[in-house]
Amino acid sequence: MATEEIEAGVHVLLDTNNIRPELLYAQDFIEHAMVSAARKANATILHSYFHHFGGQWGVTGVVAVSESHLSIHTWPEWGYASVDIYLCRGMDPRICAKYLVEAFESTSYNMNVITRKAVIDSTTSETSSCNAIRCQ
Repeated sequence: MATEEIEAGVHVLLDTNNIRPELLYAQDFIEHAMVSAARKANATILHSYFHHFGGQWGVTGVVAVSESHLSIHTWPEWGYASVDIYLCRGMDPRICAKYLVEAFESTSYNMNVITRKAVIDSTTSETSSCNAIRCQ
């Protein structure tokens, strides 16, 4: 069997720091920022779900998109949010990450970018579900 390696997508792991705590326990603000970030990258939003842990505790949530996902978990007590953005090939999750850094008014962040790769049978010509949707 002949195989080839193809880019499946780009995955961004974003650590944002020095964020005002009141932003990080505001569920509506967090959800709006995450959905807006997905829109900035022209992702197709399927559904979002966010949960606030109560009081001045953090928020966890996910935006499911046709091209994969955006997720977040916040720690207001540390002024920190951990964000995971994965979009299939042809889309740039760094657009989402840069938007979120600005929205959160983060003065310090670290962005790790990982190219995800699939090893496929190069003798087949099937189109991936991601390509069939919009990532061509």
